[in-house]
Amino acid sequence: MKSQNFSPLFKAKGKTLIEAVVVLAIFGVISLGVTMILSEPFNKVEAGQMNARNVPENPGLQDSSPDGVLTELQTDLTNVDWEQVQAEANLTSSKTELRIIQTAVDTMMIREGLIEVQDTPATNNMAEFPEGSVLYPKYLRDEITLNKYTCDKTGQVKIAK
Repeated sequence: MKSQNFSPLFKAKGKTLIEAVVVLAIFGVISLGVTMILSEPFNKVEAGQMNARNVPENPGLQDSSPDGVLTELQTDLTNVDWEQVQAEANLTSSKTELRIIQTAVDTMMIREGLIEVQDTPATNNMAEFPEGSVLYPKYLRDEITLNKYTCDKTGQVKIAK
């Protein structure tokens, strides 16, 4: 008869209940720690330790609520140079539109295998820009742009003066 090997290493085939409880306890402690770390900013907001009043050196903030919670953001807008704000917004808008038009021209030249395009006089109609190969409707969503653009034969787009 063949002898059986009853070595302690081969005797146990599964895990005991105590081992399972220990593993669950370890996972519980880890998840509790992670939860506490991740919820700390939310607890500070609820406790009132962290809110818009903590912003340094902003005299425009006023707390008008009786319970100490900031309910309105009131800023003094009387000293704002609105013409300067409008000029900066227009400049940013023009630069963004130029980038879009330039990207459309570059994409068109690559997809259509063009090395050159025709010199194009100033226009804001993208159904006519650049001459010979147009951007609208295949490469742009809008036919008419805010600014007028020129294009040289290399595909370089510029805002017309």
